[in-house]
Amino acid sequence: PDIWTIFEWDAFFNALEVSIENCRLAKQEIEAVLDCQYPWGNIPNWRSAHNGSPDRSQLPVGSFNVLKVYYKCNDITILEKSYERLKKWNEFWKAPRKNGFPRRDGNNDGLLEWGSDEDKIAKGVPKWERGADGRQRAAWESGQDDLPNFDNVPFDNEKGTLKMNCIDLSSLYTLDCEMLMKIAEILGKEEDKAKFKKEYEEMKKRINEMMWNRDFYYDKFWDGKFSIHKASSNFYPLLAGIPDEKRAKLLLFHLLNEKEFWGEYVIPTISRDNPAFKDQQYWRGTIWPPTNYLVYQGLKRYKFDEVASKFAIKSAKLFLKSWKKYRLCRENYNSITGKGGGQRYQSWGPLFALILLEDFIDYTPFEGLRVGNLSASRENRIENIRIKGKTYDLIADKNKLILYRNGKEILRFYGRGVLRNIGINKNFLLFEINVLSESIKFYPSFLKKFPFNLLINNERKGVIKKEYFYLKRGYYKVEIKIKM
Repeated sequence: PDIWTIFEWDAFFNALEVSIENCRLAKQEIEAVLDCQYPWGNIPNWRSAHNGSPDRSQLPVGSFNVLKVYYKCNDITILEKSYERLKKWNEFWKAPRKNGFPRRDGNNDGLLEWGSDEDKIAKGVPKWERGADGRQRAAWESGQDDLPNFDNVPFDNEKGTLKMNCIDLSSLYTLDCEMLMKIAEILGKEEDKAKFKKEYEEMKKRINEMMWNRDFYYDKFWDGKFSIHKASSNFYPLLAGIPDEKRAKLLLFHLLNEKEFWGEYVIPTISRDNPAFKDQQYWRGTIWPPTNYLVYQGLKRYKFDEVASKFAIKSAKLFLKSWKKYRLCRENYNSITGKGGGQRYQSWGPLFALILLEDFIDYTPFEGLRVGNLSASRENRIENIRIKGKTYDLIADKNKLILYRNGKEILRFYGRGVLRNIGINKNFLLFEINVLSESIKFYPSFLKKFPFNLLINNERKGVIKKEYFYLKRGYYKVEIKIKM
């Protein structure tokens, strides 16, 4: 108990990972990191038994991960015990400082910058923090300590922030508002829900109006100039639901451009055409599990299912490259050679594997229950996945998927596709489906041999007396009800 250190976003991702196996440990992980919160709302970059970083926080991914753990564990106390502290942390970013300016909005334009509160720097900091200037402490707050985006960016000592609006922080803060809106709704806090919804919509508008430059989201200096750097974290607007469909497709174009981000190993922290990419050191061109996880979630949110699946497979193969050969769980990976780097046993390394598992079955704040078979090249069996109090198993290969709930077959289909927003009752089945083969032969297995009413895109298709129906390539909303 007297020798411990907790890093913020590491711990929230750890909780998500361990929730697959053990909800009790996941709850303890969440409680441990929230217990590190300082009185002014900061959940710190790091805190230990003897010291910490009271001057700075780290990426606001807590509410997103807590909500996902809740979906897995179906335990309302996870939200009840976390909500007020997550809310206080959200308020930390824009809380007024003594100079009257919002803590991480030094130019008061509504967007956010990474920073550090000089008056709160801990005494007796460890050797690696001694002599660090404000710009370096702000980079540490970003979690991407030496990302080229922050090279030579001026720091305003009076305001306590970089002199550059940061697309990653602005996007993740926006996501945090959306997740707290959803948590407030679950907990019946209607006033809070309305407040977070308003802030979410206002942040989306600001980011779209002020941080989009021609065909990509960029960091933006206070003097109005855009940064030239394209980082993996510049894709975070997808996760927060910020771009419209047209802009989302432009982001996808950049992701799939092999001169920028795509390749055998993805996703490098800085684009391949950046001079810093060749460094392949720490956040300068390497590949990191948490970044991959967040970008992957954004691809799913925008229904880029085929790309998301390829991304998931590449992530898992990269993890297994070091695991199978050396039994190592690496901190980061070289995006040219795929070789593992950094710490040999890093707790968030398995996020690469979790991405692939969640490509088969997941529950997200945006898609509800989602299952798919796009990742399968041969038969895969996944068992004992707990979601909202139910246990799911599935069998999937490249031409088939069978889903079981509590040991009973619910549905099966032949073809390639992804189902999301699945609703199941003893008398009906609702879902959206992205059919990615020429057609799918769909069996609502839970109905057994009962005739059923079928609605597709709200159009009644009549009573189906066979055990199956077909859907051609495309995206559909489907409703199936037993004929009473």
